[in-house]
Amino acid sequence: YPVLYVLDGRQQLPHTAGIAKTLQVYGEMPALIIVSVDSTNRMRDLTPKMFPGVENSGKADAFLSFLVEELRPFIDQNYKTNNYNMLAGHSLGGLFATYSLIVDPDAFQARFAFSPSLRFLGPELFKTLNSVVAKKRTSNVYFYMNVGAEQARVLDAFHTVTTILNDSSEKLSWTADELPEETHFTTPIIGQFKAFRHLFGNWKLTLPLVEKGIPAVEAFYQSLSSRLGYAVVPEEAQVNSAAYEVLDVTDNTDLASALFELNLRNYPSSPNAFIGLSRVARNQGDFVRASELMEKALGLVDTTDSRYTVLKNQLATLQQSIQSSD
Repeated sequence: YPVLYVLDGRQQLPHTAGIAKTLQVYGEMPALIIVSVDSTNRMRDLTPKMFPGVENSGKADAFLSFLVEELRPFIDQNYKTNNYNMLAGHSLGGLFATYSLIVDPDAFQARFAFSPSLRFLGPELFKTLNSVVAKKRTSNVYFYMNVGAEQARVLDAFHTVTTILNDSSEKLSWTADELPEETHFTTPIIGQFKAFRHLFGNWKLTLPLVEKGIPAVEAFYQSLSSRLGYAVVPEEAQVNSAAYEVLDVTDNTDLASALFELNLRNYPSSPNAFIGLSRVARNQGDFVRASELMEKALGLVDTTDSRYTVLKNQLATLQQSIQSSD
């Protein structure tokens, strides 16, 4: 799974997880692993340089090293990750996310900076950012930032970065939203939704695309893989849903069967493809094959699973249909 590291997780994790879960359930983005990261000293860990009068500030490099060299290897070792990493931060966290783009563009494949405190970058880092984003080493990198109703100096810094991004390499994909109707504290909520929508745009399989056939579906996922920079495997739930939609709307049993077969290849231990193929056979009037396929599905479901009784009853109904036809 892709991994999203959320800074200031105590405040930002609830809405981030809720937005991601809702979009994922409706097939608008992939499932994620979300890691909540909290700092014990934000001015120390999230600022790139020492601030006059603020003791122990400016330790962003050390915190970035912790994220990349200690925390990420632990997550990768213990969870099913796919080497696609995202970083989200608000205010000083947004400053840190932007700073990480400057000093290590390839550390994260996507960054979300909500109301970032960009004025703390200063002229030197603005200049470095300009140099970094113009280089092709920022391939397959996405950057989202936004700002709400803020003071003039905050907006000025935001506009400075936007101007720099306008001159970036075509290899850097980015979005900048100015949201005057939002406050400093609401930009992460609306911003996270918008960032996910921009980054994972066109994630969902549509019926017009599916009707073009399996080669079009495979090309769709190849295009997503190329854009995001990691191998996107056709999601079981999406393909399954598309196959049932084909059956219900067009009654194209050949295409529906091909979609279920695609899922069977990618998820051989799941009963869902066999359940779908059983439905196809039933629609075709082949109750013997429908029964055989349902038996295979049943063999992949634990007897304690709530689906077991449902599938067993469906199998009994199919067997009764076979007996009635005899």
